[in-house]
Amino acid sequence: MVDTILFDLDGTLLPIVQDPFVKTYFGALCRRICPYGYDKDEVVRSIWAGTSAMYENDGSRTNREAFWEVFGRPHLEEILDDFYAKEFDDVRGVLVKQVDRGPFIRALKQKGMTLILATNPVFPAVAIKTRLAWIGLTPEDFELVTDYANSRYCKPAAGYFQDILQDRDPARCIMVGNSPVEDMAAAKLGMGAILVTDCLEGEPAGEGYRAMTFAEMERELLR
Repeated sequence: MVDTILFDLDGTLLPIVQDPFVKTYFGALCRRICPYGYDKDEVVRSIWAGTSAMYENDGSRTNREAFWEVFGRPHLEEILDDFYAKEFDDVRGVLVKQVDRGPFIRALKQKGMTLILATNPVFPAVAIKTRLAWIGLTPEDFELVTDYANSRYCKPAAGYFQDILQDRDPARCIMVGNSPVEDMAAAKLGMGAILVTDCLEGEPAGEGYRAMTFAEMERELLR
């Protein structure tokens, strides 16, 4: 019997397509940072380099530490956090549609489900809080929200899922996400897995999961 559900955020609970989101996000970020004397292309290259460091993290440090070791400019961390709390909210214009996930999440909790926001932990907590607000949710709706300060790996690394599972029985857990590579990797650890196809990232491949629309997934989990 399933008692724990892990939800991806971007492209799953949050209806966005990655490329327009990244383009709009980087544009807003550069408008905030470049007035401090930084070149736009340099900022973008540094963000990608820091992101790569998080994806390659071997678990010996947090993703936050991995990012800032490569990105450098530690004096910008406070400015970035302020950006994510303020200007980042304007990026909500990239949403494919306006949705309120509150009723769905509350219904699952009323069924006794433990809910975990298993978003790839490459952002600080404040950036995740801002994006959750776009769909009527808060971090408090989840038992755990993975962010770059509390995580040591990124999806699809097995260590990412193992850190979440700890003493949980994987057979009682389901991962719900829109990436066949990053999210469906949970199936290799014995978890159930549902691929949400509304904002699919990449072609479905591999085994051990079921593919369905968000609406179909809602009905499946609430029945």
